[in-house]
Amino acid sequence: MSSPERPPASSSSSPSSSAGSSSISPSDANSPAAQVSERANATALGIGVQGHVRRLAVPLAVALLTAYVTAVASELLPVQLLVPAWQLKLVAVLVNNVGFALTAVFVMALAMDIAPSQRSIAQGWQRIQAWAPAVSLLFLLLIPLQLSAVWSNYRLAVNSQQEAISRIEAGHKRFRLVVQTAPTGKELQAALAFNQVGAISDADTAIPLPLLRRNLLAAGEATRQRALAGVGRVSRADLLKQLPDVLRIVLTALAAAEVFGAVSVPPRGLLRTLFRRPLGDGGQAAPSWRRRLKLWKQSQQRFLNSNRSRADRKRRAREVESLKKKRRSEAQRSSSSRRP
Repeated sequence: MSSPERPPASSSSSPSSSAGSSSISPSDANSPAAQVSERANATALGIGVQGHVRRLAVPLAVALLTAYVTAVASELLPVQLLVPAWQLKLVAVLVNNVGFALTAVFVMALAMDIAPSQRSIAQGWQRIQAWAPAVSLLFLLLIPLQLSAVWSNYRLAVNSQQEAISRIEAGHKRFRLVVQTAPTGKELQAALAFNQVGAISDADTAIPLPLLRRNLLAAGEATRQRALAGVGRVSRADLLKQLPDVLRIVLTALAAAEVFGAVSVPPRGLLRTLFRRPLGDGGQAAPSWRRRLKLWKQSQQRFLNSNRSRADRKRRAREVESLKKKRRSEAQRSSSSRRP
């Protein structure tokens, strides 16, 4: 009796089994092992970033501040404090290169956010916060200095123009006086040379004096007109042309003062994520001035409450003592009245 014939085993696996063996299912991706691996990778990346920040934050901030100071110092030497043009140059250099300082502040703020326990970063941030009020005040003072320097420079240009015009008119007036008062050609030649207002040759002295006078006066008037045309005209329009640059510098100085003010005092809102309070003892955030004020008020309230309770205890003790004296006096009077 023959055994039943078995079906031949399939040499090819099913599509579902082959797909399952070659790829990872979503359940495997959400498995605890995969989550632990992702956390480990993220932790390693965070540790690497913190290491780079700890090594590079302070040197990068120092390099940026050094570049800022160097750029300012190289443009302002020699120092001329009372010259309006130098004052304008001072304001422009400080404001135009403030990006170096702001970038250094941002780097230190970011380092404080990433590695707040690093001692060098915390000390550098505290130094920035210590100097921030003075720097903020400096940028605020640049605004009136800019406006004053622009107006002073404009006034100097106007005064220089008036002096040049007055000098030209005075020279032309002397020339006309000499030409009109000289009696002869020779004397006219000598008077012009003596007053340094012109010169004529010996051949010109042979010309009849009325014709010579007319020729000299016409030439003098033409020279006067050319000299006046060569004087630079300064008007209010020139002052208004500087308005866009003045507004740019004023707004930039205000923004820089606001940023350094936000660094010196813990800000509110979105800036709090960039500018944090310095670290205190033990790596904990030092209390802000609002917190200090609240703690001081609480201590004062506790002190007043303790004084009030002490005064209440003394008052109650005096009331008890007076009540005791009153009872003793009443007992003495009652005992004396009972005696025969």
